[in-house]
Amino acid sequence: MYSVTDIKLRRHSRVFEPELDTLYSNLELQKLLLGAIAASDLNFKSWLLRRKSDPYFRQIIVNEKELVGYVQFVDFHKNNRSGYLGICLREKFRNSGFGTQTLNLTFVDLKKQLGVRKVLLKVRKDNPAVFLYEKLGFDCVGELKNEYYDGNKYWNVIIYEKFI
Repeated sequence: MYSVTDIKLRRHSRVFEPELDTLYSNLELQKLLLGAIAASDLNFKSWLLRRKSDPYFRQIIVNEKELVGYVQFVDFHKNNRSGYLGICLREKFRNSGFGTQTLNLTFVDLKKQLGVRKVLLKVRKDNPAVFLYEKLGFDCVGELKNEYYDGNKYWNVIIYEKFI
């Protein structure tokens, strides 16, 4: 049993690459995260190289030994001090406080490391994480109709923002 108070945000470590690869390579999860529509879109090594060049990419680790997931911050606008946030948790860590704790730690870290004042995110309207974002005080600033095609149908996408 793990406690949410035992999580840490760590820079990329090769130690957790197998678990990270498994998480990233889950096509249904990537569809939900607006990441891919076909298995051929999933290239872990290419994705990881892009994450390494992002201004902020952290692995979420619990008890210094197990990967919970990852959080990333992309499209950072230096003048506006804003960018897009993404979070992905392994299934066994969802709906148990790990997302809330991770995002709260991330907000503090983003402010400290990059001087971020506002985070934005896009999420498929049917993603259960919508409740997490609203609980954490994200404001819905728009909805894009039929924005994301997952290979079978088009989905509406909600845009959220939060000043940190």
